Amino acid sequence: MARDVWTREQMILALKLYCEIPYGKMHYNNPDVIRVAEQIGRTPGAVSRRLGNYASCDDEYTKGGRRGLEHGGKIVNGIWSEFSDNMEGLVTEANSILSTYGYSSGEIEIDTIDSFEAFPIGWEKEQIVIARRNQSFFRDTVLASYNNKCCITGIEEKGLLIASHIKPWKESDPLTERTNPRNGLCLNALHDRAFDKGLLTVGAEDHKVILSSALKRNVDLDIYENLFGIYEDKCITMPAKFIPDGELLRYHNEFVFEH
Repeated sequence: MARDVWTREQMILALKLYCEIPYGKMHYNNPDVIRVAEQIGRTPGAVSRRLGNYASCDDEYTKGGRRGLEHGGKIVNGIWSEFSDNMEGLVTEANSILSTYGYSSGEIEIDTIDSFEAFPIGWEKEQIVIARRNQSFFRDTVLASYNNKCCITGIEEKGLLIASHIKPWKESDPLTERTNPRNGLCLNALHDRAFDKGLLTVGAEDHKVILSSALKRNVDLDIYENLFGIYEDKCITMPAKFIPDGELLRYHNEFVFEH
């Protein structure tokens, strides 16, 4: 009986899914796994196993002694090598594949897109749609990496969580940084705003919360202590995957943060 080889298109959609869901939810009963299985004509069990293959390629997954599902073959290693540092390319190609399969990524509402302001004047509708879809992937991936919890406060209400760009969206390289989940932190809306305005930052080396002196000067002391001061010098909760990029944190420390 001939071996049923996975196509490149199927592998790419599986990798996109791997990025978008937490490690602990890669099982065949997960509705997202079932959805992708239907899209690519595979069983949920087969998709779940493929996610396990990708986990075996992921240094952040295996560094704690976990192994994933090894022996995924050259195609797994090849797709991982091609896209693990090229999330913009992954999302672009995945959306193109979905379109050829007859599925639509859908229009993304602007209020689901976090941490960047209005699109540049003169952008065409197609550019805006692509940017929205890419940022929807960014949000899903960042929140999944932090297990849907604010990395400062631990808040789990998804409606309050934002995928914050470490290096501001406008300043980020369109190909390597805007969609890169390592350019993201999962924050609640208040601390996202403070981070975006440079009133707090996160240390590039120790990942501790650093507060601006301007914040303390301009906020009532009790409010300051209850909402910000209690987190000062405490390490953020690190994500299970897509660890924040140190260079991008240093950029925020130097160019965004108000010392």
